[in-house]
Amino acid sequence: MHKKNDSQMLSLFISDVDDGGAGIACQRVHDELNRQTNNKCGWLVAKKNANTWPSFGSLMTYELKRRLLKDECALVRASRAFYGANIANMGQRLNPRVLFFNNIHQKMSFDVLTAFPQDTPILIYLHDMWNLTGYCCFSMDCEKYVTGCQGICPQWGKWEVPTRGADVEWKRRESFYSKNAHRIHLIAPSQWMARCAEQRFKGSIVVERIANPVDTSLFRPVGDKRQIRQMLGFDGDRPLILCGAVTMKDQRKGFSYLKGALDRLRQRLDFPVTVAVFGTGVANGIIPDVVSLGTVRDERLLNLYYNAATTFVLPSLAESFGLVYAEAMAAGTPCVAFDSTASGELVQEGITGYLATLCDVNSLTDALERAVKAGDDNQLGRNCRTYAVDNFDVRKIGGQHLALIEKVLAL
Repeated sequence: MHKKNDSQMLSLFISDVDDGGAGIACQRVHDELNRQTNNKCGWLVAKKNANTWPSFGSLMTYELKRRLLKDECALVRASRAFYGANIANMGQRLNPRVLFFNNIHQKMSFDVLTAFPQDTPILIYLHDMWNLTGYCCFSMDCEKYVTGCQGICPQWGKWEVPTRGADVEWKRRESFYSKNAHRIHLIAPSQWMARCAEQRFKGSIVVERIANPVDTSLFRPVGDKRQIRQMLGFDGDRPLILCGAVTMKDQRKGFSYLKGALDRLRQRLDFPVTVAVFGTGVANGIIPDVVSLGTVRDERLLNLYYNAATTFVLPSLAESFGLVYAEAMAAGTPCVAFDSTASGELVQEGITGYLATLCDVNSLTDALERAVKAGDDNQLGRNCRTYAVDNFDVRKIGGQHLALIEKVLAL
């Protein structure tokens, strides 16, 4: 049991980057915990954080390896070791009571977990399946991660440059988990993600269920949708279908299916609709005939777009949570999604939106048609707001994280 030290950092968040859904969720939990604990939590990010800038010596060592290594896998390993060692050095100086690992697979490797004191409790947030598998972030239909990622990996090469065989990497991670299970808690943002983790570890590691947070005082209904559409430059009388993600190039988000569904929807309807998309890559024609909103960094403006929409759609093939659904719901806007992974938990058929059969363009078209014909002001929008406040409010989620930290420190 750790002795309480009021001057010691309570929890240190560690992640690869501070953008994307995982980065936004991490930022919100970190900020809310600091609000509730009088700034006792820190955050180290491998990229975009000046506080983690390496020493001159380590920078030159890395640069030398970069120039000498010709093998891509060796270079990737060197890069990840460089970022991981830098983060570990900074983290050890801060000496936190609890380590809180978020996404660590873009700039670092699993090895960073082994670089800290062996008596420090570890929280691992499952923003995806990477910590459960030997390689991939989402295994799709593959369940080899349960027994060891043996044989040919169907996801091989789709997520990142592989540096080890998936079976070898799975065994390396399993060895760490087996030796440290007593001090590890996994945090799953959805029931689906929790089931995956429980299937993987079979009770050897505790799995906690805590949703991703939304500031429901910021993301909220603000007025008549028609008037908001006019204010934003849209035709106020046309239904607005809103879609968005960090990038349109991510095949997992299902934009190729959305393109086909929108084409068919326009043929079915006897009235025009507006389609608007936020995120990068909209202009490359993945979804034609849409209003490109670009990257929307101001959350107040993003809330206005959610408010303007008749429905929000993201036909993702796999989600550990789906933060954009939760934000849209907090703004009182029903959603459309494929009935898969965590998407089918947040988007509940006929309650908070409409669901389509996975990878079925006709089914997705049907769901969009129902959402558009339901109109702007309906019970589903009110259901969405209630559900978001009850389940995703950042203050409540922050309190759940704080309770978990206190729990692991008391063990």
